[in-house]
Amino acid sequence: MKQPGQSAHVPSLIDVQLAFAQWRKTRTVRGPTPHRLRRLAVGLLEKHRAVAVYKALDLNAATLKQWEKPHSDAASKGNESEDFIALPTGSLANQAPHCVSIALPNGVQVRVQGAYTLSELLLAASELSANA
Repeated sequence: MKQPGQSAHVPSLIDVQLAFAQWRKTRTVRGPTPHRLRRLAVGLLEKHRAVAVYKALDLNAATLKQWEKPHSDAASKGNESEDFIALPTGSLANQAPHCVSIALPNGVQVRVQGAYTLSELLLAASELSANA
């Protein structure tokens, strides 16, 4: 759970890579990449080189550059994306904790309560699998 004074989770390269893989796996119609995924990809450019981002996400370099341009224009104008969803900023202490259950093909089962990233959960599952 987020502690007071901690910043919000910034998705890592692996988090965004997994999000793109999940979207590609579950989409039913070929169409444009969702704006949420585009923003995540562009956000990675703050910490990673463009070549690392587009290779990890299996994107075209020109596509990533095109996504970056509208992001820069919106930021300079102070506009929010039309699919932006504001989340409540109140305390999370009164809400029920998140619970995630993972069952791996090798029989390892993991049940976690709390706020963890997907990469943290997968790392824990792989450690358990290696020790089983």
